[in-house]
Amino acid sequence: MDDSNKIGFLGYRVGQVHTGKGVAKKALLNTIVDLDIKEVKAKTTTNNIASQKVLEQNGFEHTETSDKEFEMNGQINHNFYHQSDAAVKAEDHKPNSSFKILRA
Repeated sequence: MDDSNKIGFLGYRVGQVHTGKGVAKKALLNTIVDLDIKEVKAKTTTNNIASQKVLEQNGFEHTETSDKEFEMNGQINHNFYHQSDAAVKAEDHKPNSSFKILRA
């Protein structure tokens, strides 16, 4: 979190057994609701289509693709950068009471 500029940085990882069940979407919404921030930034890899879809479905826009290549799990990747300027308000989102986020 960049408090002086009110920018949040989002990162998450979903275990393979939980993919495709909406866990990332719920975590994203529960994490950014009612934070005093102007924008949230996130990055994914070029081959992480599922995370790109989660971000885009929640108001994030793809803003940049890194020129730098790196290898991960035997595949060549680039970083995709995403940003959301829209703040999520609690009245627009009703968190799933069975899903809990631990915050520092």
